Order: sequence, then C-alpha cells, then structure tokens
Amino acid sequence: MILSAVQVVEKQLAAYNSHDLDLFCSCFSDDVEVELLIDGGVLFRGMAAFRKVYADRFSHQNLHAKLLNRIAVGRVVIDEEEVTGLGGCPSCVGNL
Repeated sequence: MILSAVQVVEKQLAAYNSHDLDLFCSCFSDDVEVELLIDGGVLFRGMAAFRKVYADRFSHQNLHAKLLNRIAVGRVVIDEEEVTGLGGCPSCVGNL
C-alpha cells in the first residue's frame, strides 16, 4: 500500500511520540540527509547517523512532539511542532 504524503508524516509523528525507532526510521530513505533550513548546512547523512541521533533522542522518556500547525499541498507537508522532554540534551540541535 502506498501512503500519501500526509499519511507518511502522520506515521512519522506517531512513531516519534511512541519512541519507536524502527517505525520512525522506516518513514525515511536510507540516504536521508538532515539539513539546517537557515543555511542548508548538513547536520548528518545516511540511515546509520539518523538512527544514532534518534536513538539518543528517544532515550528521553518524556520526549513528545505536539502538532501545532500543518500545511499540506500535494506531496509537500510542513508541520510546526512543539517538542518537549529533551531536558537540555547537548546532542539535540533545534527541533529535529
């Protein structure tokens, strides 16, 4: 079954909030690249780096992302989220 863009984003958010690393990672391609929006600087590349960052993040038991706003147009989905429960995580940059 092929998911719509909104369905993929909903799956990703649910996996994030349940701290399900495998399900979360399944929402992204193996060549995932995470960049800063401000200057396009690459934070990390590839699934191994992605899994490590989110394994660290999901270790925070109170981690939760609250959806504040969603814009969806075709294949593009932009979510505004409020992330709580990181407790000053030094390896957490922005609102990944």
